[in-house]
Amino acid sequence: MSISVLETINWPGDGLTAASKKVTGDDRFGFDESTGTAWVLDGATDLGPFRIFDREESDAAWIAEYLNRELMMTAPSGDVRSYFSGVLENLRKKAAKATKIDLDTAPREVWPIASGMWMWREGETTHFARLGDCVALILPPEGGVEVLTKHEQSELEARTSRELNAMSADDKMNGLRAIRARQNTEAEHVLFGLSPLAVDNLVIETRTLPEGTHVLIMSDGLWRIVDPYGMMSAQEMMDHALKNGIENLAKNMRAFERADARDTASRIKKTDDSCGVLLRF
Repeated sequence: MSISVLETINWPGDGLTAASKKVTGDDRFGFDESTGTAWVLDGATDLGPFRIFDREESDAAWIAEYLNRELMMTAPSGDVRSYFSGVLENLRKKAAKATKIDLDTAPREVWPIASGMWMWREGETTHFARLGDCVALILPPEGGVEVLTKHEQSELEARTSRELNAMSADDKMNGLRAIRARQNTEAEHVLFGLSPLAVDNLVIETRTLPEGTHVLIMSDGLWRIVDPYGMMSAQEMMDHALKNGIENLAKNMRAFERADARDTASRIKKTDDSCGVLLRF
């Protein structure tokens, strides 16, 4: 069975940092209908104090862009974890060639990382592999929507935001950099990037899903519609996407954000890059 991509979107957030000159943003998406694969990637905002790569508008954009290219160029086969091991090994080789900095001695807080949600329709079986806070909504022809994600975004983000916003600017940045260092060194926290530990940390789930199933995979920037904004439920979001499209969803979300309809003090970012892929089996 094949997949048919119905719609895609990549909408960078607005004004994430004063110095930001975003063009493409730090999110990426990709798909290959012939191999039954689709994915979204969400590069984590750079924290400095220096850049590793200069080919993209940010190091976060670099890691998302070149991981996106590797996934596009390498068709999956066999074991999912082994597949990603090869993909990340190739990514690390490209990273070493793309920078003048010795990656092994660079501080781990400057290593770029990305969350991701990847799916592969293989015969009657669909594999989902994820790291971080990207989301998949799965809607079979009969029954309700299933949500694949890491956590309740609003609770985690609100708690982290309160803790960081109570600090001075320097202490806040040091706190963010400490978190990023753990995401590149501690096995249970490692995300997609330059560390091979990401392969062991992959969350892999399989589903047997019938023809006619719809899937929406997205970065957490689009999932904000559900959590933390509470604009609609996951089921309502999927129904809206199928009826009106995911671009319409994103437009409604941006209007919500511009209206300051929610206290932004409970969020680390007022807006976020958003991408998504809507498809049908």
